[in-house]
Amino acid sequence: MARIEEREHKFPGSYRCRALAGLDTALWDLHGKLAGKPVVELLGGKPRRLRAYASSMRRDISPDDEAARLVQLRDEQGFDAFKWRVAAECGHDVDEWPGRTEAIVPRVARALGSDVAKLVDANSGFSPPRAIEVGRLLESEGISHFEEPCPYWKLEQTGR
Repeated sequence: MARIEEREHKFPGSYRCRALAGLDTALWDLHGKLAGKPVVELLGGKPRRLRAYASSMRRDISPDDEAARLVQLRDEQGFDAFKWRVAAECGHDVDEWPGRTEAIVPRVARALGSDVAKLVDANSGFSPPRAIEVGRLLESEGISHFEEPCPYWKLEQTGR
């Protein structure tokens, strides 16, 4: 069971929920079209600009190549926020290859500069002690967001 949770860590029991979410979204969209209003207004909000970030879905990319790719997106597309991957997915404190997290964090963070928002995603790759250690590295490099450092389904690891 533990291996299934890790292999499908984004999907346990969620296929039905994802299908229902698609239906729910379509119904809200239809309701908005019929009312002649954006869905955000139907929900009590106001339309506004939404900040987007450029993201990497890869762990097989070298720190230099990732930095170059994200800098290009900054320079050519105007992004001012970026998220890249650290750890190995459900990695049990093992990186995609030895030392990758410690190499990619400063390389990408410094290449992007200080005028952008920097985020990383570990996809449940770390234990709490290792996540704290990596968190200190992220803090020292000006990274403001550390997504899913520990397995989210292990509630005892997330309640501290």
